[in-house]
Amino acid sequence: MGRIRAVTLVTILSLLHPHPFLWAADPQMGVLEKELKARDQVIQQLMQRVERLEKQVQESEKVQMVPAAVQTPASPGATAKPETPSLSERLKALEESSVFKFFKETEIGGYVAATYNYNFNKPEPQDSRFHVFDLDANTFTFNAAELSLLKTSTSESPLGYGLVFSVGHDARVFTADWTGDGISDTNTFELTEGYVTYKAPVGEGLDLKLGKFITLLGAEVIKRTANFNISHSYLFGFAIPFTHTGLLLSYPLHPTFNVTAGVVNGWDNAIDNNDAKTFIGQAVFTPAEIFSVAVNGIWGAEQNNNDKNSRWVIDVVPTLKPFKDFTLLANFDYGREENVAAIGRDAQWWGVAVVANYDFTDKFGVALRGEYFRDDDGVRTSATDPTDPLQTLVGADLYEATLTLHYKLFDHVLTRLEYRYDFSGGDKLFFGSARDDQNIIQLEVIYMF
Repeated sequence: MGRIRAVTLVTILSLLHPHPFLWAADPQMGVLEKELKARDQVIQQLMQRVERLEKQVQESEKVQMVPAAVQTPASPGATAKPETPSLSERLKALEESSVFKFFKETEIGGYVAATYNYNFNKPEPQDSRFHVFDLDANTFTFNAAELSLLKTSTSESPLGYGLVFSVGHDARVFTADWTGDGISDTNTFELTEGYVTYKAPVGEGLDLKLGKFITLLGAEVIKRTANFNISHSYLFGFAIPFTHTGLLLSYPLHPTFNVTAGVVNGWDNAIDNNDAKTFIGQAVFTPAEIFSVAVNGIWGAEQNNNDKNSRWVIDVVPTLKPFKDFTLLANFDYGREENVAAIGRDAQWWGVAVVANYDFTDKFGVALRGEYFRDDDGVRTSATDPTDPLQTLVGADLYEATLTLHYKLFDHVLTRLEYRYDFSGGDKLFFGSARDDQNIIQLEVIYMF
């Protein structure tokens, strides 16, 4: 636009400009000629300025059309105008952040569980003997709030980890020995599991696990939502350990056969209580989709400051799923320990449990468990003669039958109602020395996430 105005001005002045030969006839024409030359110089300067401005405008338009990634950096000392990243750029930066990758790769879950149980014996003190997490009778109990963060190791992403935190009454039972004195605390908070994993590029993949983890043994686990019943079996509570701290190696020898072996501090020891280590192993055979069997074993010295007297257990867990909604599993344990000070000789214990679960619908099902546990010398159960002032250990024959109804009230809410009958084989081991049996009803509500 400025260039057009300049050209128009030149045209008007040209029309007013006389021919040169006429200027010589009049002296005043020389003065006019000088003025016109001065104006010509001004016009030329204006046109040069317009040309420079047009070039700057054209260069500015070219810069705006070039992507930010290929623009020429500003000269030193120049002030660059900050540019606002686009939404897609911000989303990409978020996806590449370490926090986003952590939550993307980590499986986060957990549950909150509470119960009420009623013991018809009305024991004093309130003690349902030989029970595990439901030891306190006739009471409401906040059992557990569990939070788990898990990342599975794969060949594409070989590093993994696991963190499981538990808060509540259950944690008081399985709290590990964190001091090495052989005595577990009774805290209401426990790091149930804390480990790192690595899938080494060996054959089909060699899995390594280092840290604190739940035991390989048993048909039941600490996690309440992974069991069919509310209460736990005698085998879970007395025949085997809860957790270990150490190293495990696992390898699939065949699509139907997997083996695990490792070395740990011992039974429920975050810090070892003696100079010896304990060896643990597992072999899982799955010949068909409907059937599998796990054979587990553990061997090592577990007595405080003693690396000679060994304790070992053989644990077998077969599982049968003949059709979708029915599961049948069994558990057999045999254990032995050398030279137990409390009895002055070797001790042994063994037992068997069978569990059947059937889901009538996606929401409703029923589970039935039957069990027998023999603690020959009372070493595992701390069974004592109630008539003996010295509370001498005695052998315990324990039977139990448990019926559990479970109903999924909402997508994330599980409710269970259970009746359990315990019998002590004729010995009056319940409610002091008054009863040889006990009847218990429990109600449980679990919120899962």
